[in-house]
Amino acid sequence: MASSKQVLVNSTAQIIVEAYGENRRVVLHNSNDHPCYIGGSDVTSSNGMQFPKDTNLDFLVPIGSVLYAATAGANTTTVSVLYLEP
Repeated sequence: MASSKQVLVNSTAQIIVEAYGENRRVVLHNSNDHPCYIGGSDVTSSNGMQFPKDTNLDFLVPIGSVLYAATAGANTTTVSVLYLEP
């Protein structure tokens, strides 16, 4: 069964996909005016993968892995997360 949530992302690294007991496919959507950056717990605008505004990213997240997001500076954005069955 699919489920979803929205996360308000700012310049502090925040969990957007939690660890799970099996591989998990997720679709992320950055719906606001600012890009954000995807990575590990230390993600910043300098070391993360850029996630431009108004785009989707499709990930297969491995067992026990966590995805984090952060923005540059004082910007904020909303990331929608759609969890799909593996």
